[in-house]
Amino acid sequence: MFSDLIVAYLFFGGAGAGTLFLVSVFDAFAKSHVLAGRDGLFCAANSRDSIRRAKAFCLLVGEGLVAFGVVCLVFDLGRIDRLALLFFAPSASFITLGTFSLVALLASGALLCFAAFFDGFSWIRRVIRPLEVVGAFSALLVMVYTGALLVSVGSAIELWNSWWIPALFLCSSISCGCAVVLVVTVFVGESSFVRPFARKALLVDMGAIACEVLFMALFVVDSIGGKDGSWWQLCMSLFADGGVFVSWWVGFVLCGLVVPLICEVVVSRFSSLRFEGSLACVFMGFLILLGGWCLRWSTVEAAQWQDMQLAYPHEDAHANTFALDSDSIGMADYGAFRD
Repeated sequence: MFSDLIVAYLFFGGAGAGTLFLVSVFDAFAKSHVLAGRDGLFCAANSRDSIRRAKAFCLLVGEGLVAFGVVCLVFDLGRIDRLALLFFAPSASFITLGTFSLVALLASGALLCFAAFFDGFSWIRRVIRPLEVVGAFSALLVMVYTGALLVSVGSAIELWNSWWIPALFLCSSISCGCAVVLVVTVFVGESSFVRPFARKALLVDMGAIACEVLFMALFVVDSIGGKDGSWWQLCMSLFADGGVFVSWWVGFVLCGLVVPLICEVVVSRFSSLRFEGSLACVFMGFLILLGGWCLRWSTVEAAQWQDMQLAYPHEDAHANTFALDSDSIGMADYGAFRD
């Protein structure tokens, strides 16, 4: 039902929104408002300047990921005029809310990137905090929308008819955002200065992964139970199909949840390991991103094997029974063409 371009949008849009959300929240509630400071981006190599550089490049990467996800979404639509209709003829739907949230996130993210790299204008520092609030709220809506998009067609695909999916995708997007922060800080900042910033990301990621485990369990139980009792048909592709099984249990559960959570628990107990800023931290970040991709691919791919459940009104059940007696061209004794 959904192509790989939609899977790419769900992943890149969620990871980028998670990155922008984390950086905006970290900077807005930090004791020292780094992005609105008076020091330039590439000044002296001190702690403030290193953290500022790390946050600036995290914003840039997050903005790029969201933009790439939007490009994938546009290519999947195939026609630009369909996208324009969402602005000129909006309706009360998840798609309209997600579209306007994406536009607000791209706009606020672009302005935050400009403010982070070009601090020569005094007016930029005055609008940083409002931009961070707008960016964080828009990112939160986009992260939830990546899961609500599947729920919006849940009446046809039974596996997606679960509100645990938006919660699971929200936590996964935050975890992927933490992974992006961990990877970027290794390459653009001095480890001794950016270690406190990276440690905050590790602590947030630990909580996000714990919530992922909880929502994953609730989603699995919800799927196994089934809305109509036919639990085996619902969970067959998610747990029995070879490709989906490997992607879900090895890619998502093992690489995206178990291994990173064990590493973060160990690091939190032994702070002398100097894990932040190391190549091991980069490897763990890539594992989290791999798990985020596998989660979305397996969730979408598992539904491809399920029959679409077409719901008929109760009052049309009698007419549907008569339709079984129709001839090869649809002419029935009971119907519009009986005369």
